[in-house]
Formats: sequence, structure tokens, C-alpha cells
Amino acid sequence: MIRRFANQWPSVLLGVAILYATLAPAPARASRSGEVEVPAMTTLESALQAYSAAQTEQDRSARLAGFSRAEDGFRRLVEAGHRSPDLYANWGTAALQAEHLGSAVLAFRLALRRAPRPERAMRNLLVARELLPPWVPRPSAAGDGSASPGNTLWNRTLAWRRQLSPGERAIVLGALFLVAAALAAASLLYRLPGLRVAAALLAATWVATFLSLHPGILGGGSNPDARDAVVTVPETVLRAADSLGAPARLPRPLPGGTELRIIEERTGWAKVSLADGQTGWVRRSALATLNDTAPASRGGGLTGGANPRLHEAGPS
Repeated sequence: MIRRFANQWPSVLLGVAILYATLAPAPARASRSGEVEVPAMTTLESALQAYSAAQTEQDRSARLAGFSRAEDGFRRLVEAGHRSPDLYANWGTAALQAEHLGSAVLAFRLALRRAPRPERAMRNLLVARELLPPWVPRPSAAGDGSASPGNTLWNRTLAWRRQLSPGERAIVLGALFLVAAALAAASLLYRLPGLRVAAALLAATWVATFLSLHPGILGGGSNPDARDAVVTVPETVLRAADSLGAPARLPRPLPGGTELRIIEERTGWAKVSLADGQTGWVRRSALATLNDTAPASRGGGLTGGANPRLHEAGPS
């Protein structure tokens, strides 16, 4: 039976590849007549202009308002599906200058997840963390605070997967399947062990890539990245139970920008673990997770000179 399966597994692999390619979402197509690109470019230009004007503004209130407008513009582009690392970094930089530390840390964490080379995103994140009060627990500087640090060899090797839309990822995975099946079939037809080894390596690459994009399959149905969160509402009280009447677990409320991990959820509440291991309950509405559920860019995204970088993050 084992020998029979060994002879038939290339056909099985090919069948699964065809089924996957059939059921996978199709890649997004560029819109005609600039249906997405024109509004996106207008929003980007407005955000950049607001940021530039705020930099030269002498009045503090007007300066913060200008950075807030820039932050809102970059955030809306991200929510529309334009998810480049530079755009996340621009959002975080504008939020940091607007003194919205929670949004800044969130944006830099998202930029770190998507950046093929995470050094710039990590520098920005470290700057934002330094602005937190000294007593706030922080993840180690060596990683991004998530279960899978952004600077590990594994994440660097598969960094390309974060740059593709769901449809493009489906095409890549389908292509890996088809090539692996073709090599396996050729190895049986021509009795070349080297082709079988190459097919096995491609199949293993497919499995690793698929699991990296769908970690919930092995993790109880939830994305580990979705459990990492950032406090985005200032003065969030960490309580001993999921009740407004429960005592506070810390002498002071958590500031915006505090990074933590959600370990349990109940109606309107989340049990969280801080970077130093302390646990407690906070209002779920005070948190933003890193599950990155914005749709893929429709219309090809903002590319080339249309998506410039702002200066490195830093306090104004």
C-alpha cells in the first residue's frame, strides 16, 4: 500500500494544486479610469501637504492639528488597502508628531511586519517606545514583541509573502504546487531521483509558506499575530476582572502605545498579558490588534515616487 501511494502521490499533489488554484481568490485587478488611484493620490498629496505645513507651523495647537490631518490621511489610505511598509511608516510618523502614541506604535508594528528589511521600521518603533513612561513594560528591543520576531531568519526568508495581495499569494502557492507535481511526475517517468528530491523540497516550501500565511490551522483557529495588540486609548485601566467595578491591577492607567497580548476575550473585555507577564482585563475597545484585515490594494497600490517616505520618526 505504501509503494502504491508513493507511485500515485504526484497525481494527488497535482489534483490538490488544481483544486487550490480553482478555489483561491483571484488577484485584484487595476481599476479603470482611475477609480481608486485618483482618490488615493489626492488623499496622499493632501496628507503630505498637511504634514509639510505642520512642520513649519509655530503654534503648537495648529501644528498638532496639521499632523493629525496627515495621520488621518495616511490611515485612510491603509484602510483602503494600500499597505506598503513606507505608508505604514508615514502613518506612524505623523501619529507620533501628533502625539498619538498608540496609533504610532500600532503603525510601526504593522510596518515592521511587512518590511522586507525591518531596520527602519524597528528604529521608528524603538523611538516611539522611548516616549512611553519608564514604568510601562516593553517588549525586548531585539524583536517586535510578537510571537514571531520580525528579524528572525525565517521571517526574512518569507518576507515576500507580506508584499503580495491574497490573490497574488494564491498564484504563487498554486505555481509551487504545479511545479512540484510536474517534477514528481517527471521523476517517476524518467526514474531520476534528483527530480523527486527537488519536488519534495518544493512541496515542503509550499507547506511552510501556506502555514506561515494560515497559522490558525495549527493554532486552534486563531492567527497568533491577531493576539498581539496595542493600547490606542489613553488612560486605559488594567483591572483585576472584566468589570468596571473591579480594582485596578496597577497604580496608574496604561498609556496609549502600551504593547500587550490578548489571552482571552469576553463581551466587551479582553484579558491581556503585558510584556513583563502581568495580566489583567481592559476594555476591548481600547485595543487595536495586528491582524491587518484591510483588503488588498485595488488598483495596484501606491508605487514608486507616489509613495514617498517621511523623515525618520522622532519627537517634534
